[in-house]
Amino acid sequence: MDLRVRLLFMNRLHESIAGSGSICLAAASRVPGSVVAGIAAVRRPGELLIGHPSGVTPAKVQARLEGGSAVFGVLGFSRTARRLMAGSAYLPPF
Repeated sequence: MDLRVRLLFMNRLHESIAGSGSICLAAASRVPGSVVAGIAAVRRPGELLIGHPSGVTPAKVQARLEGGSAVFGVLGFSRTARRLMAGSAYLPPF
């Protein structure tokens, strides 16, 4: 991971990291002089690996500097799916 994070959401520790939090951290990691840019150990140029209590979330980020400011071409993350239910349905024959 490039950065370890603990996110408080509604006065509770988030079990992983919110999508909005991962996007904001990815953006801040490319802003010169920001706290995140100063402490993140970025290993891959187009990605920030965010460590959290449930594992690691990769966030995509591509930025370039224009006049001392970061301009973003890509900011994103992927979601995972999880099984919500297992069951059987019985349909009448046609």
